[in-house]
Amino acid sequence: MYSCFHLVMLSLLWSLVEVHSQTFPYVSFMSQISLANNSYVDISLVGRPEDGGDSVQCHTDLGTCCGPVDGSHRGDWYFPDGTILGFSGNGDIYEQRVSQRVDLRRRNNANSPTGIYRCDIPTNAVHHATDISVRDTVYVGLYPASGGTVSISGGVTFDSDQLTLTCISTGGPATTVTWTRDSTTVTQGTQTVLNDPVTAQYTHTLTVAGRLGGLYRCTVSNNKPSVVSKTFTVRVASAPTNLVFEVQSDGTSVLLTWTPPDPLGDTTGYRISFTGGGSSGSVDVSGGSTNSYTLTGLIRGETYDISIVGTSDHISSESVELSVTLVHGPYLTVEVVMMGVSSISLSWSVAGDTVVDSEVVWRAISGPGDRDSSGSITSTSYTIPDLQKLSVFSVTVTVRTSSSGDFSESVIAFTVPACGSSGSSSSVAVAALGGVLGVVIVTAIAVQVMVIVFFMKKLQRAEEYTATLAARLKR
Repeated sequence: MYSCFHLVMLSLLWSLVEVHSQTFPYVSFMSQISLANNSYVDISLVGRPEDGGDSVQCHTDLGTCCGPVDGSHRGDWYFPDGTILGFSGNGDIYEQRVSQRVDLRRRNNANSPTGIYRCDIPTNAVHHATDISVRDTVYVGLYPASGGTVSISGGVTFDSDQLTLTCISTGGPATTVTWTRDSTTVTQGTQTVLNDPVTAQYTHTLTVAGRLGGLYRCTVSNNKPSVVSKTFTVRVASAPTNLVFEVQSDGTSVLLTWTPPDPLGDTTGYRISFTGGGSSGSVDVSGGSTNSYTLTGLIRGETYDISIVGTSDHISSESVELSVTLVHGPYLTVEVVMMGVSSISLSWSVAGDTVVDSEVVWRAISGPGDRDSSGSITSTSYTIPDLQKLSVFSVTVTVRTSSSGDFSESVIAFTVPACGSSGSSSSVAVAALGGVLGVVIVTAIAVQVMVIVFFMKKLQRAEEYTATLAARLKR
């Protein structure tokens, strides 16, 4: 039977084991061990096995640092240069077997070699063997009391809406790290990992969710005069707005336009990505104030998913996306060569294709006249004869190419007044199934129609005035 005293001691021992396991993970920091005279050497734990307290017991009493718990597998301590310490009690720093441990010890006022001391714990009870299999390794750093040197480097990465800043410190004694953003301390998302115990190199990371820019600072110190820091100015781009597209007349390119962010902030350019037609790609556009770009080399009839992000020195903005379907069919360029007193001359062509036959259909929009057609013709030009003067006509050119054929957009033309003849020409490139440019030409010619209507009204008023004057003269 266990007495109450035994149960209490077992409980305390278990709590110590729990605290031990939580306080000293594989990568950890310890404040310098309190020594009788620490004018020469500070001792700090650098790293220990991942299994925590299962195979290694660490102490903070005078000069005793680490050793294996299992006495049948006691290890050996090595100097920073790799030579074994041995059991000599005459040196400034030495190892000593105590019960079931092997301890690293030093003498007061000892001026021992500084650096990282290593203890290899074998898988069997072989001592001082060169061919042993190492089960665990313990690292302890000894540094001058004035403080060791610490160097620092690092970088910034962004992936999956997560910002990661990395700060690498090398040197000792064991260091502590502090992260700040715009002078505010950041603790959430921080982590320190022992990268190389031999050189006491640590990797400190700060993980921030989202695109959070600002001035970040990583400060590494060791409670000595040696304090170093590194700053990261994280620049985050802003996304463009109002992204629209316009399929070009060749049917294989798309003009993209957008509104740059206002203010531009850290935006220095844009990255346009596209997927479709069995391929994908991206292009970088420089200049935060740039507001357009033409994607070329696309395939007719295919649908493309297009996205654009603002770019900066570090982190891109969220993406703006759209989908574009390129019209499958001939892209027809129609030119109004001449508009005479009573006729309209047209010519047309299809980019990258051969016209097999065509048809021109026209009807009057204003003034008398019925719908009429040229019928099937093999040429790529036609003159519409015998049109009513002072009338506006809608003209539609239909083509069939060697690959396909569809209607073009309506091209509006008009005859000129009978009081004089003049010629003019204009052209429009439209998709066989419709396009923005068709609207442009209609608008442009509509302005000309308005001008003609204006002069027609002036002429009508003049005729009315002449008739009134003649009637008065007859009186």
